[in-house]
Amino acid sequence: MDEDRFRLRIRYQKAGRLKYLSHLETIRCLERCIRRAGLPFMVSQGFSPHMRTAFGWALPVGVAGLDEYVDVLISEYIEIPVVLSMFDGVMPLGMEILDAWYVDPRSKSLEETFPYSRYEFVIEACPVETAAGNQDLENEGSNGASSENGDFLERLENGLDVVLERGQMVVHRKKKDKIVVFDKLLCGKPELSYMQDGSVKMEMTTFTEGKGSLRPDLFVAEILREVPGARVRSISRVEQRSA
Repeated sequence: MDEDRFRLRIRYQKAGRLKYLSHLETIRCLERCIRRAGLPFMVSQGFSPHMRTAFGWALPVGVAGLDEYVDVLISEYIEIPVVLSMFDGVMPLGMEILDAWYVDPRSKSLEETFPYSRYEFVIEACPVETAAGNQDLENEGSNGASSENGDFLERLENGLDVVLERGQMVVHRKKKDKIVVFDKLLCGKPELSYMQDGSVKMEMTTFTEGKGSLRPDLFVAEILREVPGARVRSISRVEQRSA
């Protein structure tokens, strides 16, 4: 490590109402917490100095992050237990510091270090007339494991198969639509299973690189277009890993 700077890697989570923060708002929130904690952070050079932090792959608004990371350069070494204690009482409700450690200042960026993300979705049955709101991530309750149209899990499996068979989906943007091909971005077939309350949990792993990514919220929305009477209750990124 350089004598005059230390790269502190902080693992945190954001959930509850804070999952609706944008990536930029999350950065501002964490930097405010770092200031309040009293960490000796370093600032950039130039006309507009700012805290020297680095974040990993952004989460879509409405997706909780249970395994998130930020790197911050600090000017002096502080024992990790002390670092963690400095955040006591400064974090907002819904955001929590889980761990911290030092990494080499010359090591790979967070985006290069953690290209794989594992997501968990909770999908529930609902009356068909309200299924148009299936992208509302805050809906409460469940109508059970089956509906008038047959077994709920089986219908979700069929909808997933239809989407995977296409091999791609179209992401609509303001200026230009984008075609997202699943080939390298989706790591294996997502797994579906019943939960105790009759809703269905879907788990999937994605690979993200500089040229492309697969947004979990848009992918599940594509599936639910094939499944009338289904909506998303929650989406969470539960793990980021290197391989």
